Formats: sequence, structure tokens, C-alpha cells
Amino acid sequence: MPQAAKADFIYGIADDNNIYQVDTNAETSTSVFNAVPFLGDPGASTRANAFAYDAGRKQFWFLDSGNNLRFWNGTATSTLPTIVAGSIVQSSGAQPASAAFFNNSFWYFSESVNTLNRITLTYDVNNNPEFGAKTSFTVNSPETPIPNSDYAFGDIAINSAGILFGATVNGRFFRVDLTDLSEPTLTATSLLAPGTNPSLQISFSSDFMKLYGQSFNTGQWYELNTGTGVATLTTGFLQLPGLRDLGGAGAVPIPGPLPLAGAAAAFAWSRRLRRRVSQTNRR
Repeated sequence: MPQAAKADFIYGIADDNNIYQVDTNAETSTSVFNAVPFLGDPGASTRANAFAYDAGRKQFWFLDSGNNLRFWNGTATSTLPTIVAGSIVQSSGAQPASAAFFNNSFWYFSESVNTLNRITLTYDVNNNPEFGAKTSFTVNSPETPIPNSDYAFGDIAINSAGILFGATVNGRFFRVDLTDLSEPTLTATSLLAPGTNPSLQISFSSDFMKLYGQSFNTGQWYELNTGTGVATLTTGFLQLPGLRDLGGAGAVPIPGPLPLAGAAAAFAWSRRLRRRVSQTNRR
């Protein structure tokens, strides 16, 4: 008998300061943690961003409105402790943007600047994280120069081989090899010129065979070709409002129970999502 398609569970954070789990098989979204009690009511001054998922430890990393690096350990009792102060995360005037987790490190770009930052983390025997060090790299593209204004995100995602892919607000798509970090300058290879793709949040599947993209503005989902950068729309997979940032994927879902407020938000989100998908399918 044919087997059902394997689901991936992609994680992201939304403007309502909830962490959501997206089932790419069922094409549904569920809140798995309500961070409002720790981050404040949703608003322009309290929104979390730069979300990254450590699938091995099932830890969720993000920046709060003060650019403090915090994490959720996947339990309902977590207090979202701060691991790195915002003054270290944003050591220059450029706002941190986008994020991905790779090789025990939280990676992010400085917004509209070709600076890629790495915050290395250390762990005790119980996988409790501590700040290790921060390193910054300059990303250049000598073949087709990418101006600093093109490093406006969008999002980044890193595959298991250490290749970072970046999708920018203006529709550019590029890759950077992170396997050799001996020099302070890294080379970006541009795959698509500006304006080719929609502005996307991106995440690999748990087996790194697919690169998903989601438009924060329209709620539509895409699959991206990592060789060409071309984004193909996934018909009928719609999520409104869109997630502010995607962090990565897991092969198994994060279990409940949810905090009461989170469960209520999940129920409301699920109803809105089903209604939107139903309306789309009727058109």
C-alpha cells in the first residue's frame, strides 16, 4: 500500500508573540507556546524576531524587542531565559535580522549590512546553554557584487552541509559556504537578481531535502530550488497572518499540553487558517 507523505514540523514566530508549529503534510498551523506573558502584548515595540530552532536539543532561539537572545526549552513552564544581552547581540547600529541555528551557534545578519554574526553556545550535561563567544564575518560577492542595501531580510537557512541560503526583502537569493571560517571574509554566490522572488521567510525540511519559503505579507507557501533559487508556489497552502520568521524543522511534533492562553490562540488560529484555505479552494 502507498505510504502517506512524511510530515515536517516547521517552527516560526508570529507578530502575536506565539511560537507556531506548521505541519507541512496537513498544511495546518498550531500555537505551541504563548510568549506574551514574557514579551508583552503584541505590538510594534514588543515583537520578537530572528527565530532559530535547534532540532537536536529541541530548543527555540529568538531575539526579543530589546535584541536579547532568549530561548524556549519546549516546556510549558519555561520562563524564556536571556542567554546573551542585547548589547552584545547588537554591538553596532545595525538591527539584527533573520536567524538560523547551526553547529551549536545562533547565526544572524545585521540588517542592510553585509555582516554575518555567529554567537557560539556552550552546554552543560543537561543541555543548559551558556554564551560562548561572538564572531562577525564580512560577506562579499566579487563576481556579482551585492550592495549592502540588498542585505535586507527576509530570512536565512543553513543545511546540514554548512551552506547558508539567504532570501532578501527585495527578492534576491544567494548562498554562502560556512565550512571554512578561518578568514573574516566569506564569499556569497548570488543565484537570483533582485525582484525575482517574493520576500520570503525560509526553512529547510527536517531531512534538508526541501527548502520551504513563506511570505509574511501574503501567507502563501513556496518550495525553493537551492540550485537556481527559483520559488514555486504551493497551491492551497495559505497561512494568514504570515509568520514573522521561520526557524527550522523537526521530524516529530512538539507535544502539549499548551499553556491555557496558548491553547486558545492555537484554536483561534486554526479556525482562521481553515476558513482561509476553504475560501481559497472555492475561488
